[in-house]
Amino acid sequence: MAPPAAPGGDFGALPGAALERVARAAGSGPAGRMLGVCRHWAREVGGAGALWEDFRAAEGWGPPPAAAGAGGGAQAGEEAGLPAFARGAGVRRRWRRGAGALGAVAAHDRWAVACAVHGDQVVTGGYDRVVKVWAKNTLRWTAVLQGHSGKVSCVAAGPAGAVVSAGRGYIAHTGVPELLLWDVPTGQARALLGVRQNSNIASAIHDVAFAGEHAVLCGHGGGDAVLWDLRTPDSCAQVYRGHGGPVFGVAVAPEGRGGAGLPGAPAVGTASSDHSAGLWDARTLRRVHSLPHDDGVLAVDLGGCGATSPPGGLVVTGGLDNAATVWSAGSGEVVGRVAHRDWVRKLKFQGEFMASCGKDGSVGVWDLTDPASPQQTLLCGLGSDARCLAADWDGLWAGCTDGQLHCVSFADAPAFPHERPWGL
Repeated sequence: MAPPAAPGGDFGALPGAALERVARAAGSGPAGRMLGVCRHWAREVGGAGALWEDFRAAEGWGPPPAAAGAGGGAQAGEEAGLPAFARGAGVRRRWRRGAGALGAVAAHDRWAVACAVHGDQVVTGGYDRVVKVWAKNTLRWTAVLQGHSGKVSCVAAGPAGAVVSAGRGYIAHTGVPELLLWDVPTGQARALLGVRQNSNIASAIHDVAFAGEHAVLCGHGGGDAVLWDLRTPDSCAQVYRGHGGPVFGVAVAPEGRGGAGLPGAPAVGTASSDHSAGLWDARTLRRVHSLPHDDGVLAVDLGGCGATSPPGGLVVTGGLDNAATVWSAGSGEVVGRVAHRDWVRKLKFQGEFMASCGKDGSVGVWDLTDPASPQQTLLCGLGSDARCLAADWDGLWAGCTDGQLHCVSFADAPAFPHERPWGL
């Protein structure tokens, strides 16, 4: 008799009613929490993937598909061997329960104020004038980039390991603020010159974000947001003008949302000290919505394109009014609000979840499945002012004024020293 076929990505390919009951039990309640504890214990003691490999062998499914290939590490093989529904549902379940493992590492001699994540690397910057690149799974630095003449104010991580950073210093004899594109393997930086002549940037750059593969968006103290094409030296692609104060935060909508003038950058968001945030159409450089606030705005992010989100998705903003406000990107109206204990420094969307960090030294996660009624799933204190935040499905990374880089990992088995998992 032939052995049963290995399961595919479809839930229906798995053994019927029994697994359906297990999946339902794991979703909530004591059974789900016990399953999480057992899985964490098995991976800690038996090694990553051991439990799943034994189960496949007992069922006669053979090795995971990636194990037969020539490339890829143990973790990549393990993920490829899991059914698609288990990968997606498992990580969302940990986000929804706040089941993250908290760890920290000393990142900078002075304040860690900039953080970004892309792929397998995390990038940080601090008041010690240094940019560091870290392995995401181990929290060990892999590169130290030195070249800023002043404090690093923001960093961005992009495709193919690209890193862009900005500092409070100016390029000698030019009066141009430092906006550097790094070649990480060699540690060499290329200054994006010509900024002053092309876009009137003569003040510090406060935030930067990748807009697609070949462009970065930066906000500066002159009140503009500038889209910079990395393929064309000394030339800026687009300028978003209209704010009456410094632009402290910028955001680019996720890929697949349609138009921003460049592929992968359909919409642009800005946050300013003029008590407003802006949502811009990058095809026309026109501000579609001006989102009013009672005080200065420090953070903005775009996302929330789930089935229950309003048409056009969501915009989330926060700042000196001690709250994160959720807006409909289509109508520009408020759909939800989350009060905080102090200033909101940074906000990040991850699927249907919103993460925040602030002056009160905490990192929080809210489920925005129903934007009108956000549900808090995680709140953990970091001990000092949290100045920056990065997020992907594997976890959250926050830098603080004590120089520490904190991680709340939602991965199956964090590879760095960590405290007892939260929410289990």
